[in-house]
Amino acid sequence: MLLRGVVIGLALAAAAALYVVLKPSYQTPLGVSVDVVKEDSLRYRLVVQPYFARYEPSREPAVIVILPPASEMGKPPMRSVQLSAVGPTVGEVWLDDAEVGGNTVVVKLSGKFGQVLDDWVHHLGNATGVEPSIHVHIWYGDEYWGFAFVNYDPHKLAKRNTTYVVKAQVITSKRPTEGRRPTSYNFANFGLDCAYEWRYNFTVLDTEKDLGGRIPILFVYNQYSYSGEVGLNYEITIGSRLYISGALALGYQIGDVGIKITDLITGQWVLKDNTTTIKAFHSVSPERAIWAGVYGRLTVDRYDEWQVCRDGGRVVGSSRTGKVMYKTNVYYFRKDASGKTLVFSEGVSTDVLNKVLELRNYYKLFKTITAEVSTAQSPKIIDLGNILTDYVNSQCPSLSPSFDTPLGIIAVAFTGVVKGVQFVKQNPWLAAIPLSIDADYKQFSGIEYKAQYQNYGGVYKNGYNVVEYVDLYVISSPVKISDNCVVDLPVGYVISR
Repeated sequence: MLLRGVVIGLALAAAAALYVVLKPSYQTPLGVSVDVVKEDSLRYRLVVQPYFARYEPSREPAVIVILPPASEMGKPPMRSVQLSAVGPTVGEVWLDDAEVGGNTVVVKLSGKFGQVLDDWVHHLGNATGVEPSIHVHIWYGDEYWGFAFVNYDPHKLAKRNTTYVVKAQVITSKRPTEGRRPTSYNFANFGLDCAYEWRYNFTVLDTEKDLGGRIPILFVYNQYSYSGEVGLNYEITIGSRLYISGALALGYQIGDVGIKITDLITGQWVLKDNTTTIKAFHSVSPERAIWAGVYGRLTVDRYDEWQVCRDGGRVVGSSRTGKVMYKTNVYYFRKDASGKTLVFSEGVSTDVLNKVLELRNYYKLFKTITAEVSTAQSPKIIDLGNILTDYVNSQCPSLSPSFDTPLGIIAVAFTGVVKGVQFVKQNPWLAAIPLSIDADYKQFSGIEYKAQYQNYGGVYKNGYNVVEYVDLYVISSPVKISDNCVVDLPVGYVISR
């Protein structure tokens, strides 16, 4: 007992020291948790973990979001804050009843957020482990946008007797100077209360309506007739948490005919699923192609920025600024009765294949791998997951492993399938709308991402014993995954030839 007491004392001292010195570049923790694990009769192990969120009993239940001070981020004071949340059936709900004071935002569970909360609880039933998010949009003066995504557990808030306190990570983007000056701009000179807000315009892509409820993650094409049969074992096994990240494409409208995208940001995190295993094996014969992914709903929506001026709460002027945002919203993944995420794998018709290949120009080749024929006696397994993850980390060596982004949706290709190649050529910014699957390797254990490729040659009588060359692609637009890190994001576009 004395030894355990000494160990606990040391743990608390270590925790206090860690709380002072541990200052990650993106946020300071709310505190640290300390656990003492007994390994044998005379040995204990300290587990010290920073935490950035906590649930606590409360008489005034709410979600309290603590934003980093603007001065700490080197930005002008916050001018406007806008929040929204997405429910599986109610869709996106703007939380205009949230209260903002300084750098703290309070979202009451009894208000509009309660509609979204109830929607998730009804949708999930007794199933646990899914954490949707609140989206926080911030305007720092007239010069910068800020974006944060705060995840929460619907079941922990459902009884309306708990407060959830969380520190948010914010990614910022400089607002373009181009675009029209809003007609309401001059009202600000009269001392009126003028703020910015995003307003929904239209939906570009809805996987539920346009793709039969499929969210494509992967495209594999075995290009030539004289080729080996190839296989891909795709698996994300979750011991704790999986993150599904959407994206924000930011820019401005050029007259009435075009959009210029000035920045692309991945939004950590749109959806967490703490129990999911996404697993499938795909075998592709010569001259055949497959696309694979999960069943669920994802939309790509356009928003316009407006400036709104009020006098004593009464709107006296409002107009569009010409700035635009395209945002990926993930509503849910479809699951079976056991709670397993439903996956699909389908062959691609010749017509669809031609469209997808024509749109290859919107990506860039980053690596070609040589794949020898794999046999039972001498298996030749290529781990594409490690290659893609290492590629991201090589661009940002100091990047936290929790921001690994190994694979993304090929939105441009499958929008081309639905709306036609000409539509995508007229709207090339669609190439900048990924959906990323991320595993948090830093704070939790038990997560394994696999994308293993094998050249089976002619062993199954569907190909020939020849060497394959595997082409891997990345999005051709730089993607910001933190204020200090911009990468070329890999996409699940694999061609074997």
